[in-house]
Amino acid sequence: MNAKLADVVYNDGDLTRTVDIHTGDEFEEIANNLNALFEQTRAVVGDIKACSEEIHQVSENVDDTMHDAKGKITSISDYLQKMRAGIDFYRGYIKNSFANPYAGIKCQYRSGTCR
Repeated sequence: MNAKLADVVYNDGDLTRTVDIHTGDEFEEIANNLNALFEQTRAVVGDIKACSEEIHQVSENVDDTMHDAKGKITSISDYLQKMRAGIDFYRGYIKNSFANPYAGIKCQYRSGTCR
């Protein structure tokens, strides 16, 4: 039994192997219990692998979404900077207009006409 168990344990962690003993005594019961343990371990490892693959896929989706969002945010930022430049331009224009409301208007007092 020890040799069969060692074959399972030291075979690169291959959980598909089983301890195949048919002696009709408690060694066979121990082997069956070990085989059940190996089966449960295979199931747990399978679940971990599936979860790991799902986490990897979600991580890739998040990375793609963040990349797309970064592009959109950059575009919005560029647009806002252009708006800010326009607002600054018109603010300066309006400020100058109120500082000298008669700028650009020339009056000829003698003739009474303004242009």
